[in-house]
Amino acid sequence: MNAPEPPAPGPEAADWQALRDRLHQAGMHTEVQRLNALAEQARTLAAHKAQAERALADTESLFASLVQNIPGAVYRVEATEKLATRLISDAVYGMTGYAPSEFVNGEVSMKTLVPVRDWERLRDMLNESAKHWRPYRYETQIVRADGSRGWVVGLGQPVRDEAGRVVFDGVFLDNTEAKQASDELRRTREMLDRAINSMDAGFALFDGLDRLETCNLRFQEMYAAVGADKLKPGTTLADLFLALYRSGVKITGRSVGEDVWLQTVMNAWNAFGGAYEWRVGDRWIRLSNTRTTDGMTVALHTDITAIKTLNLELTQARESAESASRAKSEFLANMSHELRTPLNGVIGMTGLVLGTPLSAEQREHLQLAKDSADSLLVVVNDILDLSKMEAGKLQIEKLGFALRPLLESCCAPLALRAREKGVALVIDIAPDVPMAIESDPVRLRQLITNLVGNAVKFTETGSVTVRVERSTDQTLPDALQFSVIDTGIGISQDKLASVFESFTQADSSTTRRYGGTGLGLAICTRLVKLMGGALGVSSEVDVGSTFYFALSAPAVPLTEALQTSPAPEAQAEPQVKPALGPVLRAAAPSQADSIAINSEASSAYLVGVSGILSASQAKPHASTGLQVLLVEDHPINQKLALVLLKRMGHQVSVAVNGREAVEQTAARRFDVVLMDMQMPVMNGLDATIAIREREAAMPEGSRPEHVPIVAMTANAMTGDRERCLQVGMDGYVSKPINPEALTNEVARVRALLGRT
Repeated sequence: MNAPEPPAPGPEAADWQALRDRLHQAGMHTEVQRLNALAEQARTLAAHKAQAERALADTESLFASLVQNIPGAVYRVEATEKLATRLISDAVYGMTGYAPSEFVNGEVSMKTLVPVRDWERLRDMLNESAKHWRPYRYETQIVRADGSRGWVVGLGQPVRDEAGRVVFDGVFLDNTEAKQASDELRRTREMLDRAINSMDAGFALFDGLDRLETCNLRFQEMYAAVGADKLKPGTTLADLFLALYRSGVKITGRSVGEDVWLQTVMNAWNAFGGAYEWRVGDRWIRLSNTRTTDGMTVALHTDITAIKTLNLELTQARESAESASRAKSEFLANMSHELRTPLNGVIGMTGLVLGTPLSAEQREHLQLAKDSADSLLVVVNDILDLSKMEAGKLQIEKLGFALRPLLESCCAPLALRAREKGVALVIDIAPDVPMAIESDPVRLRQLITNLVGNAVKFTETGSVTVRVERSTDQTLPDALQFSVIDTGIGISQDKLASVFESFTQADSSTTRRYGGTGLGLAICTRLVKLMGGALGVSSEVDVGSTFYFALSAPAVPLTEALQTSPAPEAQAEPQVKPALGPVLRAAAPSQADSIAINSEASSAYLVGVSGILSASQAKPHASTGLQVLLVEDHPINQKLALVLLKRMGHQVSVAVNGREAVEQTAARRFDVVLMDMQMPVMNGLDATIAIREREAAMPEGSRPEHVPIVAMTANAMTGDRERCLQVGMDGYVSKPINPEALTNEVARVRALLGRT
């Protein structure tokens, strides 16, 4: 047996060695062995103790670390009224501003932290926890050391301490930021709910499976018929629609049956980006859906009953207005016809009588009657034009035409009046102005005639000049400026604006002296505006006036313009009259028949009494001896037309209505048909359609020759000419009939058809 190991060097080791020596000397080997075993046990116990102490220290260190590092304050408090603190971690300082020592020594307690209104609730909850021995959880506001407020969430449970007394072990966490975020989220949700519920439209949100998530009060009102249980979250869209169908409420498309109706509505629902309108009860609703990025559906259901009602009222108002407009158009057409028809008779018959041998007194009286009728016709035309403009019935065309012949034809009828007054009438076209332009020749003729007529009327001496030049107006493409310049009485500055008003002249005394209705400039102003320009004026009393306007008038090929230029109602024989004062003949070949104002290649020239026409613009001469069918129901107009046509050398047959015209053209061939528009039994348009249909129905080989039909009408409304041409007429002349205009139109139509 080995001897026991001696202790480490020191006093005890010396004692141990001495003891062992004595035992060996005494022969007590058993005792030595027992001592060695005891020594081994002592060493083992000492090692275990040291190990346990180290483990305890580690555990205590770990526990302390855990307590201090938990993101909240770990505590043990007594189950007493004040909840006295036995232990609390350092984290409490960051949350409350109080040091842990202040809690442990009793300076601060849980009661100090919690506001009075929450303390009783917290105390009662802890008492219940201790009574029923169960965990607790609380959320409460706290008052920090600096007086600020925060929120904490506490967790804990009752336990017994080493003395068997009840204590509470727990932790409370800082919940201030989470609470603020939660409150903000709640406020946002409440604000959103208020906003959604304040919407006039119904709002609903459905998930990706078409289940209702939420809806506002307006949506619930719109679909109250389905019942409250179908408007709760989780209801499928199909169930909602079926409940609506089965509720019996009046709804769009119900008659097709439940299955077809449901499929139709679901298809409309899924047409995202579009809209579907239906009627639910007595309300009209527009459905508009939008798909969100996460697959949900935002549905807006708008009550459009008021809009539907308004649209209906607007439709009815529009139809009423259109009806009134049609009535006004018909009234204007009838007025035009009823006024022009007797005027046609008066002017025509007076003209016929003037062509017979008369005494000087008779001729004077008849000429006065004819002049009065002509003046009345001008007034009638002005009033009808103004009425058409106010009714929006006057349309502007775009046609190519030669400019110079148009200006000449405007000025020629006024040249005699100017010459009688000793006033020179001059046309001045700048060299860079195109020979042919695109505009509305009829309305341009009306403008120039009105302005020149006014200028001649108010000019006693000097000249009236019609000037055309390039416009400097940059807002109008290819613009030409037209000016009518006179040396007349002029207009005072304070009266300039009023001259463009209807039924107004610069001075009421001029009305008595010069006559007129005061409509001419009002009509010109509106015409220029319709054509895209503006009429202006500059004037000085006793010096003269200049009326001017600019129009877009792009150049067109002259050959095209000659084909489309409308023939003027009257053309006079070419005639050049001497100018008043020294003049020189123009050098330009195209101006060979004109008289120039100066020698600087000017294009200005005097207009003769009967106008100035080059050979290319001379009037056509109608063939004589034509077989003419006159379709006219008015006895006076019949008589007038018969006399005029027979004087021209034609053979004339008469039909008193359209049906007779159809029958006579079927029975025999005519060189031309002169067709009135308004007649009993069958009007001129229907008669023309019947004639053209009959011609088209004949076999190719036996098809009759196209008979020329020229409309003669007292209507002067917008679209009359177009309607005539659309139904197959070839020409158009308006009443009162001008013999020369009628002759020219018949000749033009026959020339277009290749007849002689």
